[in-house]
Amino acid sequence: ENNNMKKFFSIIYIFLIATFSTACVFPDRLPDWKEISSYSPEHFEFRKTTPEEFTAICPGTEPYAPDGEILIFTARPVNVNNFTEVNVGFRHKSLDWIEFVLNRQVEINDFITLYGFPEYIDTKYSETLDYYNYNNFSVSVDKKHLFARSISVFETSEQVIENNLQNENTGSGRKRFFEVFPGLKPGITTEREFSRAYPGLLPYMEGEFDLNSTYTLVEELKGAGHYYRKAILRFENGVLTWINLVPSDEEAINILKYLNKPKNTEKIDNRHDFYVFDNFILTVDNEQEKVNNIGLVNSDGRF
Repeated sequence: ENNNMKKFFSIIYIFLIATFSTACVFPDRLPDWKEISSYSPEHFEFRKTTPEEFTAICPGTEPYAPDGEILIFTARPVNVNNFTEVNVGFRHKSLDWIEFVLNRQVEINDFITLYGFPEYIDTKYSETLDYYNYNNFSVSVDKKHLFARSISVFETSEQVIENNLQNENTGSGRKRFFEVFPGLKPGITTEREFSRAYPGLLPYMEGEFDLNSTYTLVEELKGAGHYYRKAILRFENGVLTWINLVPSDEEAINILKYLNKPKNTEKIDNRHDFYVFDNFILTVDNEQEKVNNIGLVNSDGRF
């Protein structure tokens, strides 16, 4: 039995040696994972470069074809400080993605700190990995969402800007709350400043001479309306004190998947808890495992 095991591992070893000896060296500039959103290939162009053009630049390897539409080439980077392997994917005979396999464990929280929360998390594509999808790249992570395994880039930064402009024109752009309202800062923004920006929006006041007022944003959310059903702004003595975001049904389920553990929790009733963080408080429905609302006491780019 031991001889059979040795024989098996010998075959695997020879296969790996053969694979890496025939794989080409990736000729392009490698990105820094900390600046992956601005990465733009030097020798290739997404949705235009063909497999034939790729093999002319990077010869010496045969593509893997998981189906009739996709071809994947495996290459080795010259510099392996950040990545051990590069997988170049073509769909319908044009460059579709470039995957960079990390050579060390990078905590997914490091990505969230840099790039904020992903637009959505794909948990169904793979049985072993989940995917944090951002605007022009995705990060594969283990099912426990602890460490990143690889980064896949889909578009150049120029294409992303172009796509965002198109989304703005069609009104379908998906943006986080503080991307749409970068000037709203609890503790700093005054009600006068806000009223100038939204002169037609009337506040709710508890009494005729009340110094505190509440505004509700729905149509004004624009692109942020994909993530939130409404936003409630509370001004006290003329200064914005807190913002309450009511997430959409889809986002309400997703939020808990990409958050760190709260600093502490406070029980509201048998079903609901407060999750307390530095800049915000979540009202969590434990039965449905979703967030009912987000109370922001400081500007937090993730929302």
